[in-house]
Amino acid sequence: MADNVKELAFKDYKAGMSLSGIAKKYDLKLDTVKKWKKRYWVDDVTEGQSKGARGQELGDKGTKNVTGSKVALSVVKTKANPADNLIPLNKRSKEAQREIQSAGGVASNKARREKVAAKEIAKMILAGDIPLNDTKTSAIRSMLQEMGLQETELNMQAALVAGQTLSGMRGNHQAAQLVLSLVGEDPLTQIKEREMEIREAEYAATNGETDNNVESYQGLPARALGREYFDIDRDIESRRYRRYDNKGGRGSLKSSYFGLKIVDQIMRHPHLCAMCVRQLVDDLRDSVYAQIVWAIDELGLTDQFKCTKSPMQITRKTTGQIIYFRGADNPSKIKSIKPPKGMHIGLLWFEEFDQINGLAAYRNILQSAFRGGDDGVVFCSYNTPISNKHWVNKDALETDPTRVIYHTSYKNAPKEWLGQAFLDLAEHTKSTNERAYKHEYGGEATGTGSNVFENVTIRKITDKEIAQFDNIYLGIDWGYFPDPAVFNAYYYHSASQKLYVFDEVTALKASNEKFAGLIVEKWKDTRIIADSAEPKSITDFKDLGFWIAGAKKGKGSVDSGMRWLSTRVEIIIDSARCPNAANEFSSYEYAQDKDGNVISGYIDKDNHSIDNARYAFEEIWRKERWEK
Repeated sequence: MADNVKELAFKDYKAGMSLSGIAKKYDLKLDTVKKWKKRYWVDDVTEGQSKGARGQELGDKGTKNVTGSKVALSVVKTKANPADNLIPLNKRSKEAQREIQSAGGVASNKARREKVAAKEIAKMILAGDIPLNDTKTSAIRSMLQEMGLQETELNMQAALVAGQTLSGMRGNHQAAQLVLSLVGEDPLTQIKEREMEIREAEYAATNGETDNNVESYQGLPARALGREYFDIDRDIESRRYRRYDNKGGRGSLKSSYFGLKIVDQIMRHPHLCAMCVRQLVDDLRDSVYAQIVWAIDELGLTDQFKCTKSPMQITRKTTGQIIYFRGADNPSKIKSIKPPKGMHIGLLWFEEFDQINGLAAYRNILQSAFRGGDDGVVFCSYNTPISNKHWVNKDALETDPTRVIYHTSYKNAPKEWLGQAFLDLAEHTKSTNERAYKHEYGGEATGTGSNVFENVTIRKITDKEIAQFDNIYLGIDWGYFPDPAVFNAYYYHSASQKLYVFDEVTALKASNEKFAGLIVEKWKDTRIIADSAEPKSITDFKDLGFWIAGAKKGKGSVDSGMRWLSTRVEIIIDSARCPNAANEFSSYEYAQDKDGNVISGYIDKDNHSIDNARYAFEEIWRKERWEK
């Protein structure tokens, strides 16, 4: 290290360079530069500067580094005489004036200018620049005039709200909340953001640090992510969905990514806390807790977090945000969590999601955790269960516009991250047991060997594909409650022996007239084959204009129909269009004895789409059986 590096660093500091920038420039540890600042640079600052106000451009309530990078807002307590509360035009109000003028620069948008003014009034109330006393109405009037705004009913309402002692109104929070509500702003969000600015600034002022805050955090580095996660990361950042499910096999970096993303979101959103959940509390320490600690270290943020094991939680030092760890086996401890004031749990990670005791338990945790805030996102990571009947695999087939499901595998992870031993074992498994390989490494629900339909593919069927379908087959299985009535539309390509399921109607507790009304009008001219066990229902549909007939059925028809369906090259089902069919075909299994051994026969349960498929294609499989 050069002898004069401290002197050179000080010159950069006086010029406005951030501490992290200095550390990087001279290849120093950030802690070293912080110590120099605290011990040697506190009183020796440039002309006209005070502590925490280097490169000041935003006035008493905010600073900006001259290089353009923002630093923490400093808190300046005004000790003004009540008689002086006419708000002199400090740099903050000048900044507000520029913002308002900009808002009206393109077109004289009066409403927008007033909105900016009201937000500025609220911020100044929160900051203590406008005390709650008798002089504030005239102070606000003066400020509005200096900002180039005329008195209007709206901004004078804001002044009166801030200036009068209203029934039930106590303190700056209530005044600011009412001011913001006048212009349609979310007062709680604004107030929380300001509280977090003050919280970070107070910590920085107390510790003599202005770099260790959200402004200096650069986000997740590309080197820390597998390439499959770039698009996922952008989606999460934009809050495109509310829930992100990541399923897959071994070595697919699911846990690594979500561990990093939890820390990343804590750094980016100072009003959010997080909670990491596994089914058993005993599994937390060596899995999700260790994963978060690793992520903090990987991002170079070790000195910014306090990690404790009793209680098991991780706290961000500058803001007080907490990452909680809880087991789903003790839901009462989830309900009892109370995040710090002004914060809420907005990040929820279910690790080994498939081990949670069903959807009811998941929803209960969700309702207990997400309270007190609008910004919230759920992460669910798991290795795909082998059985299609597992509740997670069945839930994945349900349509949910607020959720996206990503399927990742080890193949796109950097080889050096996994190691040669891992790759060798994967290849050995592939060559000796392909089904196990597809499940364990590919993350596929390959079934337990008792699945009837091993030929099912769940994917989107496009409008373009459907426009080309000519051989359409329709089926109905009657029902009322608890079994639904189910209608499906199918296309069969005989040359490739591929069957497509692309339309569906289900109805519970519905009359035949109501059920018929749910079916698209265009299907009236296409022949429907329905369960012949209900001749009245068939007659009702005929009277409503449908071309419909009953299935012939007969001895051996179930076995023949099921065998024909299960031996097609592929049954392609669009789960968004046909969720019932996707669920039934992918999870339907052979009957088993009490020891789990497969026995002859088919279970007559949860098979409504399967039955109406047998009816729809009855003529085809009967003809093939006769020819054989």
